[in-house]
Amino acid sequence: MKEKGVTTITLKKINREKVYQYIYREKQTSKLQIVQDLQMGLSTVSQNLNAIWQDYLKHLAFAMRNLNMIIDSPIIISGYLAPYLVPEDLNMLLHLINENNPFTLTADQLLVGTHGQYTPAIGAALHYINRFVHEGTAL
Repeated sequence: MKEKGVTTITLKKINREKVYQYIYREKQTSKLQIVQDLQMGLSTVSQNLNAIWQDYLKHLAFAMRNLNMIIDSPIIISGYLAPYLVPEDLNMLLHLINENNPFTLTADQLLVGTHGQYTPAIGAALHYINRFVHEGTAL
């Protein structure tokens, strides 16, 4: 398979979630290498991807636990991998965050952003939009 023959559609056909998990760890890997690895031994790759995903969740939970210690407010998870978080992942995150933590985070305080990578920008703009709508002043 030539590099030019590998398209995004080819990647989507394989398994989008596994591709993104693989890309998370292998940032500099070419599309061709990803396709070859995924087609070569999907069961072996799946085990490795699961370990990578669990490691990612542990690091994410560590950062969220620190954030919860400083700022007691709901946490919105956003970004490229947010759409791939399933309820089991969120439950694991809650468990890891609340483990040995005096300030527990509840399930309703852990939210997944619906706007992907633009969630932080939209959230930052809401203050100014709200002020414009209610007060009629721009900045």
